[in-house]
Amino acid sequence: SFMFFLKFIQLLDKKNFIVWQRYKTNRSYLQECQQSDFHPSFKEITAKYERYWFGNRLLNQSGFESLQSDFLDFFKKIGYNGK
Repeated sequence: SFMFFLKFIQLLDKKNFIVWQRYKTNRSYLQECQQSDFHPSFKEITAKYERYWFGNRLLNQSGFESLQSDFLDFFKKIGYNGK
């Protein structure tokens, strides 16, 4: 899930939706995108990611597949085709 989230942040920076900086928090990125159409999806994915990453919750196969699906749907929503 970490690699998907990292790709997620990198893509948002590449598309100029956020400005990536090493010490920014996920909350900072959410605030940058607050007026965007994709903010609700971004917020939901971030919350799910944080529950696993910071909540010391085990990410089982079904949880991973659900989170992966959310990321892939988001990528499509912002026009990312994998290139």
